[in-house]
Amino acid sequence: MHDMPFGAQLLSDGVRFRLWAPACEVLQIAIEGLPNAVKMHAQAGGWHELMTRQAHAGSRYRFTLSDGTHIPDPASRFQPDDVHGPSEVIDPTHYRWTTKACR
Repeated sequence: MHDMPFGAQLLSDGVRFRLWAPACEVLQIAIEGLPNAVKMHAQAGGWHELMTRQAHAGSRYRFTLSDGTHIPDPASRFQPDDVHGPSEVIDPTHYRWTTKACR
């Protein structure tokens, strides 16, 4: 599987979330089903990252800015409720192509 530099990436030990937000000192992620948003870890170059076992394929999430604004993941692979709703973690290996040209 290819490493994604940003967005939600499903890994064998959980999900890694990454967002480039250089203007944010504090960034959280709200994962549906969890009682509280989780603080992401600030990285070099304006990146924020969180690795968690509390998310999986199908988990819906939003990033939470320091002013409380919820935003979807700009690198999301799936927005089930439109571009303003929560993003959803996708397992890209789950889809089975039916044409040989797309394999």
